[in-house]
Order: sequence, then structure tokens, then C-alpha cells
Amino acid sequence: MSYGSKVKICPVSVVIPAYNVAGFIVEAIDSLLNQVFSPHEIIVVNDGSTDNTLDVLRENYGDNSLVKVFSQLNQGAGAARDKGIELSSAEYVFCCDPDDVIGPDLFVEFQEKIELNPLLDLFCFSSIQFFEDGSTAPKVRHKKNGWRKQGREVLCEMITRGDYTSAAWTYILRRSIILDNNLTFIGRVHEDHVYTASGYLLSNLAFVTESVCYFQRSRLGSLTKSKKNDKYIFDRFDALSEVLSILDSKLPREEYYEQVKLKYVRNSLLAVASICAENYKIIPSAIVAKFKEYSYYSVSKMKDIIIFRCPRVLVLIRRFLG
Repeated sequence: MSYGSKVKICPVSVVIPAYNVAGFIVEAIDSLLNQVFSPHEIIVVNDGSTDNTLDVLRENYGDNSLVKVFSQLNQGAGAARDKGIELSSAEYVFCCDPDDVIGPDLFVEFQEKIELNPLLDLFCFSSIQFFEDGSTAPKVRHKKNGWRKQGREVLCEMITRGDYTSAAWTYILRRSIILDNNLTFIGRVHEDHVYTASGYLLSNLAFVTESVCYFQRSRLGSLTKSKKNDKYIFDRFDALSEVLSILDSKLPREEYYEQVKLKYVRNSLLAVASICAENYKIIPSAIVAKFKEYSYYSVSKMKDIIIFRCPRVLVLIRRFLG
């Protein structure tokens, strides 16, 4: 397969964890190779795939020096990303999922910004989710193109808007921030919550573009669409607690940031309620108790009373709304 003569190189190591994605990974990698600016390298960590993912990679990219494939025993997407970052060598890191598609102008706009200001730590872009029936929905919708003095400004904007996601593919991050602060992905699920929040809070100069540069595939068989058990939900509460602790320690003690933390807790509990609505007829009492642990953040409004104190009612509402 020919990708044309690529002479413009962008200082980004793309890290892709791959597990049983033989039917999707070529589209993902090709969308990276067909950029106007090529990334410095594409590191694919084959995380113990049991299908023919590795064969597909060898067949399509075995003679492409830009695509570097490493195989390991199955350890989960987080550990695969950690390995890829360990192997990376560029100034910046972009974590891409193996079944998604990258817009053609991602690295063009990124390159423009680092040429304008080499101190850039964090580059953020908008994204769209697409479904098997051909429909789409906004994922992250950034507003107001421009520079931010600190990454925390971007984080707070997204939390306030309600479209913050911890997904590691929503930004390009300076590699030294990851290494100097020992940032790693923790666990097999919810592994990116602490990593992503820390990345934003540790970054200084950031740039935000409204441009849609990433397309997330929603498909049956992915973790997002799989059946969830009690452990998955308790782990989500643990992730909420850990990120909240980071926000407490890193954000100033000012009213605006207190409201951001409250919004983060509310949004997280609503997300858990949606998961419960999809997986339970009645929420177990232990999970109800976890909701109530966060009642400190509630206010005396009916919506907050339902969210924090009556999660079973909240789940019924979420189920009814579909």
C-alpha cells in the first residue's frame, strides 16, 4: 500500500493499544499515515490478541518503518499504552484507540501551533462519535479556539460544559510531563481517569481548537458496550474519588473551582446512573450507599436530592429516558 512521499514529520509518537481489532486497525492506522504531516512514529502494542490482529499488522505494515509493532501478553489497554509510551521517542504523545479514525488535519493544526509557540504542552481538539447504523453524535465540543495559559483551564471548561471525558485520545500531550510525573494508566478499566486529569492539571500552555479531529467508533464488542458488573461500578467510584482528590489538591480554593468540582461529581454520578440503568433492574444497596457518600457535594435542590440521595429513582428516570 502506498502512502505517497511524506517529508513533513510532526514530533508526535502515536501509541495504539491493540486487542482483537483485526477488522478495524487498518482504517485507524491508515488515517494516521494519510495525514499531511506524518507522525514521528506509530507504536502499536499488540496486547495478546487471540484473533489475527498481529497478522494484519504484519501484512499491511511489515515494510513500513513508521509503524512499529510490539507484542506482549494480555494486560489491558492501560498497560499497553504504558508500554507504548515507554518505547516512544518523540517530544509529544498521542494515544489513539485501534478502532477509531483520525481526521486528516490533526497534525497540520498541531504543527502550526508548536511552530508559533514551542512551549505548547497540551493540544486539544473536538471529536465525534459514530455508530454502526451510520448516525453520529458530538463527543467533545470545544468552544473558543485559542490559547490557554494552563491546561486546567481546558479541563474546567469541559467539566462545566458537561462534555469532559477521560479518554486519552482527546489530546496530544508533551511527553516530558508524562515521564517527569510518572503518569501511568491504572488498572484494566477506568484506567485513564487519573492519567488524563493529571495531564491537564500539570500542563501549562495549551491550545484548543473547535475543529473535529477525531472520530470515535461505537461498536458491539467494545468495552463501552459490554455488560458491566458490580466491580466495574465500584471501580468507577474509586476513579471518581481519586480524581476528586487530585482536583482538591491542584485547583485553587476559589468559588469557581469549587463549582467545577461539584459539577464533576454530579456528572460522574449521572454517568454511573446511566451504567446502572443499562445493567440492573434494581441497584444493589451497596451501590446506593456509594452514591450517598458524595451527598456532601449536593445542594438543597430537587435535582441534587435525586442524584445524591435517591439513586434508584435516578436510575429509573435514566432508563425511562433511554
